[in-house]
Amino acid sequence: MAAGGVAAALPLSYGMGLHPSGIEVVRARINLPFLPPAFNGLKVALLSDLHYGAVGVTAGLVEAAFERTLQARPDVICLGGDLVTGRTSGLMRDVLAMLRGVSAPLGIFAALGNHEFRWGIESSAAAEFGKSPVHLLRNETVFLKRGGARLPLIGLDNFFNQPLDTLRRLLPELESRPCLVLEHSPDFAALLSPRFNGLVLAGHTHGGQVVLPGIGRMLSASRFGLRYVAGEYPAGGGRMYITRGIGAVLVPFRVGCPPEVSILELSTDRRMQVSLPSVIPAKAGIQSASRA
Repeated sequence: MAAGGVAAALPLSYGMGLHPSGIEVVRARINLPFLPPAFNGLKVALLSDLHYGAVGVTAGLVEAAFERTLQARPDVICLGGDLVTGRTSGLMRDVLAMLRGVSAPLGIFAALGNHEFRWGIESSAAAEFGKSPVHLLRNETVFLKRGGARLPLIGLDNFFNQPLDTLRRLLPELESRPCLVLEHSPDFAALLSPRFNGLVLAGHTHGGQVVLPGIGRMLSASRFGLRYVAGEYPAGGGRMYITRGIGAVLVPFRVGCPPEVSILELSTDRRMQVSLPSVIPAKAGIQSASRA
């Protein structure tokens, strides 16, 4: 049976489609005991893989994802790449326009995914970001400030769209202190040593996108197969969270794998055990810069 036939054969209650009402807000508490204590309770919103411009991904879906993010009142918003699918810079301009009115106390930051490189729009996309309040990080570091402490947020170009030697040269900085790393592909975590004790924020996998009852996931964007799919994983000596993302590619729908807005609360409690995410059900060389 073709993919569309499989989708048609499933009950609507199974979580099909890309309708704005299907977006889930997933909350997870991530234990990072080596973070500066001032960042205990920091709320990070992670969105990735909007794929605006792909078949089935509407402006209404993207706007609903941003609205659900704003309702969660995060301290910082991170966009994990693959924001658009298509060759025209106007798509990124449209996405950034949809973000007007969305803000967070510590700012909004973004990294590029493989689709920005695949469509050859990484430079024009960077120019669009330069006209917006969203800070695009291309192998760059900013410092989040809270309670007199600073926490590095390092945004990387997509793992497999830059030379491996470049990433390896960046590793000593990533592993020198606790930090947040915004990187589209979770496969990057395989490079990290036990010295890394921060948090990788990733997407790319779509959570499998098509998850059939009794069969499981049919798609995997990770080069490690089902090693990295969605949720929380170890990464070096730290952690990684993979969001399922918002949009879809290859087939214009999701099945059993709803769009996700991830709200991650960071904890510095060394006694805390790793907890499972909870879901709010849907309703109908590194360059360095400082940021206050």
